[in-house]
Amino acid sequence: MILGERYLPETRTRMSPLSLTLVRSFRNILNLINTHTNFLVLLFPILGHLESLLAVSAEGFLARDITIENNAGPKKQQAVALRINADLAAMYRVTIDGYQDTLYTHSFRQFYRECEIYGTTDYIFGNAAVVFQGCNIVSKLPLPGQFTVITAQSRDSLDKETGIAMQNCSILATKDLCTNSTRGEYENYGQGSATDQRVTWPGYHIMDYYDATNFTVSDFIAGQDWLDSTSFPYDDGV
Repeated sequence: MILGERYLPETRTRMSPLSLTLVRSFRNILNLINTHTNFLVLLFPILGHLESLLAVSAEGFLARDITIENNAGPKKQQAVALRINADLAAMYRVTIDGYQDTLYTHSFRQFYRECEIYGTTDYIFGNAAVVFQGCNIVSKLPLPGQFTVITAQSRDSLDKETGIAMQNCSILATKDLCTNSTRGEYENYGQGSATDQRVTWPGYHIMDYYDATNFTVSDFIAGQDWLDSTSFPYDDGV
């Protein structure tokens, strides 16, 4: 079991009084191998990148109150911070920070409680049976032209009992992502449609009719030029 001190990536605010274990470099991982012998920690390239990767393959692996960070940056694209292919693995109050492909929940049964997971694209992925409870799932600003995608579950057969379950988790965004995003709504209705308690993020606004028409089938994707040939029904307008 790894015990340590957890920091929030944006503020480096101390989260626990325990001694620091911040996995950021090859030296940190070698120290973990030398000081913790009850599990197997491996360092090897995954998806073409070696930098700051912690890979765990041992049944019953536990970690709490630590920060695991891949600081390769968004330009490195796929760069895993933590890979786990260990059965009965559990994380408690662990911060896992990266960009694309931050957390590789490779296989077997895994559990994450009150963890912070940061990334840009497909930053929780793999084919484990994994449950997240009370976690903060935080999207960061990706590269221009990239999309913010949280999960990429890779099950390829209905026979496999794998998947990603999130219970009482919060889906959040860093300040720079909120500043560079635009969110709007127009004449929503039904339960939860009242707008008086909406978020106050920059870029969020209540749209008027003219704003909303920019996102119709005709204006947004020029649907009148090609959807008719599909014979699929569509609504044009707001």
